[in-house]
Amino acid sequence: MKTSVAGMIKRTEWYRQGGAAVMWYVSPPWSIFTSLTVFGKRIPVTFRNMIGHNAKDFFTMYWTVPSMHRVAKFYIKKQLTDASFIKRLRCNWNRNVIPQLDRMIDEIRSTDLRLLSEHELTKLARRFVAQYRLAWSESIFHDAFDLVATELIRSEYLENKNRVSQTSLELLLAPTEPLVMQQEQFELARLAQTAAHNRQLARRIQIHAWKGLHIAFPKFFACVIQHQQRYFWMFNDYEHVVDIPTAAFLRRIRRLLQHSFDLRCDLKCIESIRRSTSKKDRLMRALKLTPRQKALISLLTTIQIWRDERKAMSQRAHTVMRQFGKECMRRGGLPENELRCAFYWDWDKVLHPTAAFRKELRLRTKGVVHRVERATRRTIAIGPICDSYKRLLDERIQKNDLRGMPAYTGIVRGKARIILNQVDFPKFKIGDVLITPNTRPEYVQIMKKASAIVTEEGGITSHAAIVSRELRIPAIVGVQGVLEAFNNGDLIEVDAIQGTVIKL
Repeated sequence: MKTSVAGMIKRTEWYRQGGAAVMWYVSPPWSIFTSLTVFGKRIPVTFRNMIGHNAKDFFTMYWTVPSMHRVAKFYIKKQLTDASFIKRLRCNWNRNVIPQLDRMIDEIRSTDLRLLSEHELTKLARRFVAQYRLAWSESIFHDAFDLVATELIRSEYLENKNRVSQTSLELLLAPTEPLVMQQEQFELARLAQTAAHNRQLARRIQIHAWKGLHIAFPKFFACVIQHQQRYFWMFNDYEHVVDIPTAAFLRRIRRLLQHSFDLRCDLKCIESIRRSTSKKDRLMRALKLTPRQKALISLLTTIQIWRDERKAMSQRAHTVMRQFGKECMRRGGLPENELRCAFYWDWDKVLHPTAAFRKELRLRTKGVVHRVERATRRTIAIGPICDSYKRLLDERIQKNDLRGMPAYTGIVRGKARIILNQVDFPKFKIGDVLITPNTRPEYVQIMKKASAIVTEEGGITSHAAIVSRELRIPAIVGVQGVLEAFNNGDLIEVDAIQGTVIKL
């Protein structure tokens, strides 16, 4: 272990994030922490000394707490100067950055990469990654608020002289727009509603008589195909990338036809958001919030909606990264387990792998530590030293005081169930307490079964916080060290009023 790096780790306060991931998918966003932009222009603050550890398809990121504060402070200052700043920034991202990325995704998905020369393939890949990195450089600042938003909420709304109740705070932070998954559920429910109004169509769907559906009901089937093309990526993450087939959406329509209560709930989800927004407007007037407080509420609510859109953006982009990866494996002869440990900037080496590079990739499968210090400087440690770095970093994570930010209030006792990736989903039982590094849209299916939710990372703007409020399930986010504190089956108490988790 390098003495200088070890000394830096010991002197620094760290914030830990983690999740199922492989370096081929995570390396584009991982490379831009020192290249933040606003409206396409570099800004003077960055995340510094980021360290990542990847082993067995699990990626752990260690953020320096001071740099998270510096980045968040920059955006807060901009927002307090101009209360429309964050909304305009998100609007620019959605109007000028994402459409270009989506056009590239559609273009590449319809291209047979085997027909391209190596020069053409490399040029296309680099053009795509540049646009993908731009989308991240404009939005990676969200992660700073995992930590800072919690402190901001406490100081501005819970602990000052004009304090707001936890219930009022939950309403103030409620999204004013549907999340991507809510929009998808609503659109699919509309398709199910259409099928329910046609007895013959509903019957065919319920008995799995889908063969010939495109002939008997061409308009309906065309709508299902369109829905599949719009949301084929929705269960992707940084480790698991697969296109959802049309049959999977038909099966979900079938379940909605069989469960009318779920169908009614999905059809009402957009209307419930409108009602919540109306209540929120009345509450803000009644509380007589200061301009500063209103600006900060706008900042936090915009970030949580935008962050959900960012997740969807990366889920779509991973389908192209997978496509490029498959073509690189075909041309270079690398097996998938080795390609998954390659960074996107290893492109030329992946296409022409030497014996030395293949040896390095095999070592990376056992563990790799990657450090982003400056925009042009990266250091990598491979092999046994990786475990030493990780142990040293984990020792700096607070584990004695299991405390976080309540996202939805309540006190629950139940059995702990630690979920690290989608492979663990079948182990989750109704009534378990979900303990996980973070949640993503594909986690909603098990979040609905949970008696409580505890995440190691994330703030009041995180996916877990948003969904827990929507589902009305007690939740605490940002409990650093919780993954090591309990074992599966431990009886624990989640106090989502005080924000504490204890073993009984």
